[in-house]
Parts: sequence; C-alpha cells; structure tokens
Amino acid sequence: CKPTADYRVAPGVRIELRSKPCNGAQRTGYTLSPGTEFQSVREIVDSDGNLWLRIGGSRSLAMKVLEDQAAAADGDPAGKVNVRTEELQYAVGATVARGPDWIYDNADGGEGSTGTLLGPYGENREGHARVRWRAQGRHDIPLRTGYDGAYDLVYTGPVPLPPLAPQGWLRVRPGGPGSIPTVVPIRTALRCFDCGGDLALGSLA
Repeated sequence: CKPTADYRVAPGVRIELRSKPCNGAQRTGYTLSPGTEFQSVREIVDSDGNLWLRIGGSRSLAMKVLEDQAAAADGDPAGKVNVRTEELQYAVGATVARGPDWIYDNADGGEGSTGTLLGPYGENREGHARVRWRAQGRHDIPLRTGYDGAYDLVYTGPVPLPPLAPQGWLRVRPGGPGSIPTVVPIRTALRCFDCGGDLALGSLA
C-alpha cells in the first residue's frame, strides 16, 4: 500500500468508480466530474503496475452527529432535533415545527402547527430558513437556524441525513502504466495535467 494523498480529476475527464481495484469490476454508481477534489483513503499498486485509489469508505462526521441527534430524539418523546444551517441544502421538504427559540407568536398557525422546509432564506439572510406553514400558507418570515445561537425550528419527522460521499476505486492511468493520468496530486495552485508535476511561476515583469 502507498500513503494517501489529495487529488483532483483532470479537465474533461469523468470517472466512474468501481467496487474493487481490478479491471471489469462492477460500478458503484458514483461518478467524479472534471475538477473534483478528493482525498484517497487507500492506495495500492496491482500486479500489472497500475495505481488504484480508494475513495470514501467511512461516513462523514456530520452524518454521525445527525444520527446521534436522531437517536437521542427517538429515545425521548419530548426530544426534538433543531434545524441547523448546514443541513438546509439537503433537508428541503422536511416537516418542521416551531423550535425552542420561537418569537413569532402564531405566525406558523399556532402551537403544534407544522410546515415544509423550503431551504435557505437567501444570501442576505445567512443562518435563516424559509418555511411554508400548512395552516397559514405563508413563507416570508426568515427563521433562525443557528443565527446568533438561536433555533426557531425543529424536525417533527425523520431527521434528514447528508448523502454519502462518493465511494469506490479508480485507476489513475486507465490506459495502463505510462499513459495519461485521469487524476493528479494536488500540491500547488499550478499543475501539469499531463504528468501531474508542479509548475513554477515565472516572472510577470
């Protein structure tokens, strides 16, 4: 095995990840797009001299935290999980209700009302979400999802979990040793996508 490292997919290259480090292995369903940056979790060289990189293999810390929160809420009927800013992109459509810091009277339709999470409120309202309340139908109030440490919303149904990161193996040089690599190590801001080497900055004067 080789030490792990950070890589970037070369321009114009789309890579389908494999279930095992060998030719003809089943696809995992994950694809890396041009310019994608990632860190290998394992690297091996096969008997033909091909370098294979393993991507993924463990659940993210964010997912573990959310799973712990969900488990805690399941164990306590009164337990509710706050809606947080970092979850808004993938939690759209979740069912929510007023949270521990709610200050908007009955703008949600009253205690016990639920709504549908529509996502972030907007760029000018970082740390806020937009919700369509079932009783009122309104969705114009910016609701805090961690802004100034306040949480206006909690999940009432299953807590959304972030998607898994891409998983699988890729061969660095699909054409075999000596062919053009599809990914290159990230070392400096300037790299040669032909050989993967660093490029030196010349004088601009």
